[in-house]
Amino acid sequence: MSDPEPAKPKSRLAGCLAALAIPLAVIGWMAFDRFILTRLTAPEQHAERPACIGPIDGEPKWQNTCDETINIKYCLIASATREVCRAHKLAPETGVSDLDNALAELGAPVASMRRMACVEPFTPLPQRHPNTGRMRDVCT
Repeated sequence: MSDPEPAKPKSRLAGCLAALAIPLAVIGWMAFDRFILTRLTAPEQHAERPACIGPIDGEPKWQNTCDETINIKYCLIASATREVCRAHKLAPETGVSDLDNALAELGAPVASMRRMACVEPFTPLPQRHPNTGRMRDVCT
């Protein structure tokens, strides 16, 4: 009768790799879901284009600097109860033309402003933040 061979001990490297396999798989799936799968299931999450809005002191003001049509919404805020909001569709290299009219309509110094741009066909609309409940503009 032959003696059974003793079991080989697992190497430390194999044990470490096995322990890391599940967390790495979860991280990989989350990255795939966030950056690839949502382009098909929730394209509005990838529609924001804040970098497409040029400077306010440029000519034209807030020029569309991207090569795609964007929808822009801006709000000039004088106080908690006084604001003027406008929405525009901007072709590439065009800008906002009624900013001076909005400033005149506001009739007070601008305390702050909000602006948001979305790639066409999405538009910026106010929506409550799921965690804070505060209103914010999102592409829908």
